[in-house]
Amino acid sequence: MSSVRRLPHTAMAQNEKKSGYRKKARLSGTPCSTRGTRLQHSSSALLCVGLDFKPTINSYLHEKQPRKCPNCNLFPAQGDDFASGTSSKSTKLIHGGVRYLELAVRTLDWGQFKLVHEALRERENLMYIGPHLSSAVPILLPIYQWFDLLQFFVGLKLYDLIAMSRAVKRSEYVSPATALQLFPALNPEGLKGAMLYHDGLHNDARMNVSIALTAAHHGATVLNHVRVTGLLRDIQGRVSGVTAVDQLTPSSKPISIPAKVVVNATGAFCDELVQLAERPTPAGSATSPSSAAIRQPLVTPSSGTHLTLPAVYTAHGVGVLSPSSDGRVLFLLPWEGRTIAGTTDQPCKLDLHIAPTVPEVKFILGELQGFLHHGLSFGSREVRSAWAGIRPLIRDPSRGTTKEVTRSHLAFAHPAGGLITISGGKWTTYRQMAEDVVDMAVREGGLQAGPCRTKKLMLLGGHDYSDFIPIQLTHQHGLPFAVSTHLAHSYGD
Repeated sequence: MSSVRRLPHTAMAQNEKKSGYRKKARLSGTPCSTRGTRLQHSSSALLCVGLDFKPTINSYLHEKQPRKCPNCNLFPAQGDDFASGTSSKSTKLIHGGVRYLELAVRTLDWGQFKLVHEALRERENLMYIGPHLSSAVPILLPIYQWFDLLQFFVGLKLYDLIAMSRAVKRSEYVSPATALQLFPALNPEGLKGAMLYHDGLHNDARMNVSIALTAAHHGATVLNHVRVTGLLRDIQGRVSGVTAVDQLTPSSKPISIPAKVVVNATGAFCDELVQLAERPTPAGSATSPSSAAIRQPLVTPSSGTHLTLPAVYTAHGVGVLSPSSDGRVLFLLPWEGRTIAGTTDQPCKLDLHIAPTVPEVKFILGELQGFLHHGLSFGSREVRSAWAGIRPLIRDPSRGTTKEVTRSHLAFAHPAGGLITISGGKWTTYRQMAEDVVDMAVREGGLQAGPCRTKKLMLLGGHDYSDFIPIQLTHQHGLPFAVSTHLAHSYGD
């Protein structure tokens, strides 16, 4: 069984664009009358549970199917639509983490060094497998104190050194005049120059859907709007599947879906399923949320808020990274013909439908006013849209603030067996997260599988992509070049 249900029409167009994929990865909505039957007859060796099809659960689909594992059926179930949550609400960067490197140096934290190295390796891979959805972006770090020049110079050269041959482009110091040419909106008063470095930028929502399409192409069964309501147990008390309900069918009742291994990939909300697994329950029964035990959360929820501003602020395609007044980092980046400005690492409460707060929006606008040209005035009229997302950061009891919590991922098997939880991590490292958790799931379920084969595994739309495609579309079909560029960058080859 290989299908995807109710992907957005844009994803459907992408999939059917190439006739060679139609037979293996054809996308079609499942009629309401057959959804319950389809769920009722489903079973899986590896069942992934997610909330919004985040990069984590996406990665399991991408990771698992290319292995030589003929008996490893993959059945991901997630409660909302593809990329409806944090996956589409990121900073849009594919990056190693300059601020994580700064923290590693300041605290001599080897774990942070390893995180940056891993992320830089995965940055190269993600930009390679999705060339139509990603690109390099130059970023300036403006310098107003000579001491900052030394700190930024050493830090970014270390960033280059860790990346080695994977560096997008080597960092360099640029003069005040060059910095203002690259980013005219900078405040010129007291500007000593800037450090210029490069990272990756991507369309996170479309990257998410593209990974789902690639998973379907390789044999995964992908369902959205299927919410898990409880865990199944066998006679030994081991987790043996889930109960789930199809949220698109009003009269749908919970269906039991057996599985050898259940992966809890619900991001910042992973604690609820962990609590279900820890709740003592009679053998052979199901555990529901209403009977969950109370425990110390594994995750520190942290929100990131971003604003969409006019393109004029990043008209030359160059971004800016600047420390904020509260110790966080503010990003100003060109994206999809607009400018996005935002910051992350704001402690928050768990909320499935988190929204930007007025104080956080005002904070971002005030910070922009601080390092951009004083002739500019930022108010709510400049904001075209705003979004917020929750990042699942692993809690470290010895550290107090979320900006000091590592974004390394954590995967562990539940003592009762049959359930693996993964949380933490970030977009850039999704593939490595997948490899780690699938290796664990293979051991946990006694499955047989070959080595990981997802490194350099192209996403659909990326195989034959080139920058010539927009020109070709305009030439053959008479489309405006802006439209051709948008189509090529959205759907690839």
